Amino acid sequence: MNSKYCIKCGHKLLATAEFCSSCGAEQTESTVLTEQPATTVPGLVSATKLVLKSAFTIKGYLKRADYWWSYLAAGMLGTITSAIVYTSYSRLILWLAAIALALPTIAMFTATIRRLHDTGRSGHVYWLTLIPIVGPIIVIIWLAQPTNPEGPKKFSNHKTTAPWHNKWWSWGLLAIVTLVIGASFRTAKAAIFEYQYSAALDAANNDHSDQRAAIASSDTNKSSDSATESKDDGHTITLDDSKIKIADSKTYKTTFNDNSWHDSNFKIDNVTIYKTDGSYKGNSSKAKPINGIVKVHMSIKAGHDISTFPDQGTLNTSNGQQVEADLSSSDSLGGDLNTGATKDGNIYFFLPKLDKVSDLTSLRLKWDAHYDTNNYEDDNSHKTFDATLNLK
Repeated sequence: MNSKYCIKCGHKLLATAEFCSSCGAEQTESTVLTEQPATTVPGLVSATKLVLKSAFTIKGYLKRADYWWSYLAAGMLGTITSAIVYTSYSRLILWLAAIALALPTIAMFTATIRRLHDTGRSGHVYWLTLIPIVGPIIVIIWLAQPTNPEGPKKFSNHKTTAPWHNKWWSWGLLAIVTLVIGASFRTAKAAIFEYQYSAALDAANNDHSDQRAAIASSDTNKSSDSATESKDDGHTITLDDSKIKIADSKTYKTTFNDNSWHDSNFKIDNVTIYKTDGSYKGNSSKAKPINGIVKVHMSIKAGHDISTFPDQGTLNTSNGQQVEADLSSSDSLGGDLNTGATKDGNIYFFLPKLDKVSDLTSLRLKWDAHYDTNNYEDDNSHKTFDATLNLK
């Protein structure tokens, strides 16, 4: 038996009924239901246009092919923008990405409800996704089902509404979603930064433990040398209770003085280059031979609350080497500094290659610093210092 649905309350009626038996509304010829225009060949572009056009309505229904094509487009956009955001330190890029994702996010939310309508289900079943694991799986299975003939009949949208961009509340909702996405990006980036920092710190401690073991082992192996020979070698340098014999060394005065960031001052006043007496390498397979050491003396005065990590800096030498700071041998210069706090100390870098002290004519030292802020437009909160030190 043919049937139809009341244009006012949705109650199921006989096809010949002129009035609704539930609410009494007249079923006139002018209220013939208009189905969603069919897409002859659903595709990525056509489906995306269709979904974006209806981004702010949950009325009506959406065919399976159109839904999954638009879902693919939204997924591609999300992957690309996320990759850009998480590899960039620019807040402008972060907020441009949030703006780009706001409309697709809203559109896919409403599209999912219309897709459920197409399967003959109420959009309220979307609440099942709040149930961990099981809920989303059930909803995905429903979204993958073909059209239920009763769905388009029951949920057809026969009303013509103004385009969403002509409604003020649409823009308000876009602004709110943009803020939520932007805040989510910032929170995720902060968590990633903390994880990477902890992982790098653990790796550095493990690597430096191997290096210290190598130095101590080399000292033990050379302990049979005569006292006269040790005296003739010049002197030693002690790092973490390990004595390293030095064949030659030279201290250079430097003039690096930077107070351009957040009222804080970073100063490097001298650098010492050490040429070790022979190559140091222990029994550990992970240990690298050491032929030279660079000691950088730095002082810091915090103009505001800051976090800085010069003892995790990267050093480039004029003879083509790039090495990380020896965190365990260096003085504690990294971490949080409150307003007015001062620190000074030495940062040590171990060089795999160094024939003589004069081989190094310049150094380049880079390290990071940042401060906490709730101002999303503050592009100055993160700073990478880049110091070039000429050795003359």
